Amino acid sequence: MVSGPVSKAVNSEAYSTLKKLVLNENGSVRFNGISGDSKIGTKGTGKIPSSNTKVIELPEKTAPRTVKPQDATKKWEEFLGEGEYSNIHPIKGTSDPNRIFSADGKRSIRYGNHEMGSKPTKHHYHEEIWDYDPIEDTMTYSNTMITVPIQR
Repeated sequence: MVSGPVSKAVNSEAYSTLKKLVLNENGSVRFNGISGDSKIGTKGTGKIPSSNTKVIELPEKTAPRTVKPQDATKKWEEFLGEGEYSNIHPIKGTSDPNRIFSADGKRSIRYGNHEMGSKPTKHHYHEEIWDYDPIEDTMTYSNTMITVPIQR
């Protein structure tokens, strides 16, 4: 389970539409079916990203098509792929309450307060790719904003 802070003001709109998201009693949100807080390193390279890793951030892209709210979590699962998901950031090595990372740590979904708090027509999440080069100790980060309009 991945959990983090959530704006209660958006709860009824965003969370009731994205059926797998659940608001906990303490105000945090979790995505059902995801276990969290287990560190996943890069296998086979002998070197994993660290706080010293240089991040190369590419310009954000916007997806050409929107996603229906009822299809959003299915799209997340397709993007993240098989395996156990985590909320452990690949560089910081700490829990990131706004992201769900793939089992290999190379892909993530970002869905935090900013994304949840957007106007219903601008409601969105981000598909992120983390490409680590162990020889150069660089992480190339790219992200695509996916709009999920919420109907009132």
